[in-house]
Amino acid sequence: MKDAQNNELKVEPILAFEIEQKDGRGEDASVCLAMPDSRAALIACLDGCGGSGAKKYAEAENWTGARIASFLSGRTLSEWFFRNRIDRLGVQDYPADVIAGSLCQALQEGISDIQDKLNQGQGQQGGRLMVSSMIRPFPTTLSAALISSQADGSLRCLFLWAGDSRGFILTRGGLIQITEDDLKERLDPFDNIERDGVLANVISAKPFHINVRDVILREPCVIITATDGCFSYYPSPMEFENTILETLEHAGSLREWQEMLVGAIGSVASDDYTLEALACGFETFDQLRGFFRPALERFREQFGRRMGACRSREDLRTVWDDYKQYYLRTER
Repeated sequence: MKDAQNNELKVEPILAFEIEQKDGRGEDASVCLAMPDSRAALIACLDGCGGSGAKKYAEAENWTGARIASFLSGRTLSEWFFRNRIDRLGVQDYPADVIAGSLCQALQEGISDIQDKLNQGQGQQGGRLMVSSMIRPFPTTLSAALISSQADGSLRCLFLWAGDSRGFILTRGGLIQITEDDLKERLDPFDNIERDGVLANVISAKPFHINVRDVILREPCVIITATDGCFSYYPSPMEFENTILETLEHAGSLREWQEMLVGAIGSVASDDYTLEALACGFETFDQLRGFFRPALERFREQFGRRMGACRSREDLRTVWDDYKQYYLRTER
């Protein structure tokens, strides 16, 4: 995972797709910054919130506020990464909350700037458009993973998020959800599929915060960020892991894996869906596929057969209650 001579980061972008349900009208965005000879890499997925961000702006090619927010926040994220020389310096031993706070400030400034520019001549007062307290102008979710090499050969991965786009680690033992959805009501990922919880925190022109979770990686893995279109249309979170592992097992190359994964998710999704993934610790696709074959076998044995036998949602919940003991484990 790391070159011991120069402390360079050794990660490989392996999956990247941004699929619109309506061409030219998608509200997802993505970022992938993983360059050779760098000390750090960053991937991110953003999902503009089309409900509260449905207003269109003629000055921005008639884009919705949600589309503006996701694309702008993705650009701001990239600028923040390079402005702070994270690609060259890594994150070193900076506290996770300091890094999250710095990113939050950059995103706030980016949204504020675009709001000022677009609100000119639109009935603004005091430099701000007067809006209902129920509306968040320029809203978007974010799930980002900032990966940095460490002196001992491990990787430090900071998951940074707002809203319900998620960050995951695919390990030898299976998929782990690292992020926790920002919801007004506390719902686990299984219940949230049915109840579609209301978001309590997203990037917008109103106050927000960036959550952070600090993870140290010492074994090969795949780091994933994704918008909710990738996983929220399955009957349960278990199907998302099954889709990832099954398509990997049957693919003959990275390109084929991506094509199969896009097709599989697209067969159930009713929204834009976007995913970015980095592999850590693999030299070839065959090595990566072989490494995760035991995870697929374990999934089939412990959960797949039981899922196939379910006749009701309550039956599926029983399987979920066992599955979530690993899937929601965040201690590393």
